[in-house]
Amino acid sequence: MSDDVVADGGHPGLVRNRSFMWLWASQFVSSLGDWIGLFAILAIAGQLQPGNAAFAISLVTLARVVPGLVLAPIAGVLVDRWDRRRTMIVTDVGRGCVLALVPFVSNIWQLILASLVLEVLTLLFQPAKEALVPNIVPADQLVSANSLGLLAAYGTFPVGALVFAALASFAPDLGSQQASLALWVDTGTFLVSALLVFFVRVPATADDGAGAVAVEDEGTGELAKRRLRGAWDEVREGWQFIFTEPVVRMVMIGFSVAMLGGAAVIPLGPLYAEQVLGGSASTYGLVQFAMGFGAAVGVGGVMMWTRRGTHSSAHLFTMGLLVCGVGLLAAASVHTPALGYPLIALFGMGAGATYVTGFATLQENADDEVRGRVFASLLLVIRLCMLLALVIAPALAGIADGVLHWLLPDGEVGLSGFSYGVSGTEIVLWIGGATILLTGLWARRQYHDVQHLVERPRSGGDEEEEQR
Repeated sequence: MSDDVVADGGHPGLVRNRSFMWLWASQFVSSLGDWIGLFAILAIAGQLQPGNAAFAISLVTLARVVPGLVLAPIAGVLVDRWDRRRTMIVTDVGRGCVLALVPFVSNIWQLILASLVLEVLTLLFQPAKEALVPNIVPADQLVSANSLGLLAAYGTFPVGALVFAALASFAPDLGSQQASLALWVDTGTFLVSALLVFFVRVPATADDGAGAVAVEDEGTGELAKRRLRGAWDEVREGWQFIFTEPVVRMVMIGFSVAMLGGAAVIPLGPLYAEQVLGGSASTYGLVQFAMGFGAAVGVGGVMMWTRRGTHSSAHLFTMGLLVCGVGLLAAASVHTPALGYPLIALFGMGAGATYVTGFATLQENADDEVRGRVFASLLLVIRLCMLLALVIAPALAGIADGVLHWLLPDGEVGLSGFSYGVSGTEIVLWIGGATILLTGLWARRQYHDVQHLVERPRSGGDEEEEQR
């Protein structure tokens, strides 16, 4: 571990790990800036196309999604080649500079270009950050580290919304528009984030991805040629590692299915509250709250279990998938909010546990020289599955509603005097829950096959070796 990790046999609490706390503070500030900037950019998109604001916002949103689907593998290669800490600093400064220029754009295409550049820089920042964490955090604290990272990434959403709203009161006094002022505040957050990363100290024993493909150049330019020629080979090497390393493969497949099935709740949430639970707009808000509360409980639960050292993060990942699948299946099957809220919370518990333990399992089991590529691939999978779920789930629900209307004109299944209402939303959520549950059962079987690889001593390794 780094020089500032002291005492307790090299395994102190995360709060005492100064490098991690600098990194976490950087992520918190950077994520806050991300949310503020997103609100501001979408507001500017609507202002640039007042007659067709929805179309403009869609284009800008696509500009933040499409690069990840195409460039993520290359970003992973670059992260594994470069110094990860330096990569984070440069990309934070770069994002701050781009955002500082956005208030001066004059048409939607300039804004789309700025969004593309921002997304490319983010594609480099995120895998660099995830790949750096195991270099400064002990293995038995990775779940806790990822839990705090999840808090920084999504807990800043309401804070960012409040900051953006509050800037509306200050902007006129400063002779600026709300969105422009928000973007300049956002610029400041990225510069602060870069400064915080500067204070992170990586152990000298960790290669941090720097020089992973270095060869003797001797002025011939061979190094540059090899890097250009070998980029595709390195992408292929990363994917080969993912598909051949059993623990990593299990997590990647589990994440893919969980995102495809679970993300359906996002576009179908309002329909679930109305058609399944028989509620209103306030019901949907409570559904969101229950899911978030459940995720927080799930994250807290796995933090306690891993702290006790009784279960590996891979074991808890498979259990999280099972809980997630059961929760979604059950929540889609009840028609009263009194039962729906706790079952949605159960789904959230599984989702939260799956997220943090999946990241920790990859950090523990991905070799350092390919870790950037593994996390770039994971982020690609998350984006792609999220996008598919957002597009496909509503369409499938609509198709299912049409078929049900043809088969069941009154929308109910009757049996021996008992009737049960069925909607397309329920069917899609059932499919999603069942798919997650089956994947969880598959992951449990895979886990038993590789248990000897992941059930390592989680602390005191040196002492145990001495005892032998």
